[in-house]
Amino acid sequence: QWRLHLEYWMERFPPQKRLLITFEDMMDDEQGIKEATKLAKFLSEPKELGEEGKGSSGDPGGLVVKGCDINLEAIPCVWTKVVKEHGQDDVGGKMVNLKRRGKKDRPYKKENVDAAILALEEMRAKYEKTEPELAAVLEGYVERARRRETEEDLNSL
Repeated sequence: QWRLHLEYWMERFPPQKRLLITFEDMMDDEQGIKEATKLAKFLSEPKELGEEGKGSSGDPGGLVVKGCDINLEAIPCVWTKVVKEHGQDDVGGKMVNLKRRGKKDRPYKKENVDAAILALEEMRAKYEKTEPELAAVLEGYVERARRRETEEDLNSL
């Protein structure tokens, strides 16, 4: 499913109409605020919607959407509140945590990991010439999956 999702966005929108941000970078203590700032700047730029040269209704030129007015100085505070505090808030005098609960370890069968690695490698090869930033991200995921596979092999000895 994620592969179809990725292909949809990569093939329908040119680079200036999309932004690549990884979950891992957004959650990272050092990279997170930089990524949030990158996102804010992207959202603040006006965008033309619709197909190239056509608006969403087929008229020439497309529909231009005004960018959001974003206070860039507030980004570290907003990022900390949303990402690091996981949406904790005082609701009716009681602290509520919106953080996901449940298992953090998700066991995968070797064939699942192998299939994911194959799909990631295929996607990396498909985009390595035209989208080097995406290819680098996909290669990082391949390396992480291989490390996980190796760790699980060692743990089963």
